[in-house]
Amino acid sequence: MIDTTHVAQMILRNSQYAIQEVEQQPQKWRETFAIGRGKREELKAFLTPGYDVIFTGAGTSEYIGGTITRELNLRGDRSFTTVGSPDIVTHPQF
Repeated sequence: MIDTTHVAQMILRNSQYAIQEVEQQPQKWRETFAIGRGKREELKAFLTPGYDVIFTGAGTSEYIGGTITRELNLRGDRSFTTVGSPDIVTHPQF
């Protein structure tokens, strides 16, 4: 039988940054929402109708962008799109 203990330890050691990233996300999203709420009027003025908005990110950020995009497009005053940042890097024509 092959001893895979060292492989498992290496995976856990190298996964610590991804685990920390995922674990901190709920708090970061609450903080980001509070910032947005506090700047609501400033954001409204900046996002004048007639301009399209593109959300970008990777992983859960892209997922959240997609969720927000669907809701915002129901309002109909401008177009919202989500494009994954890996797609921008590999296909810059987006």
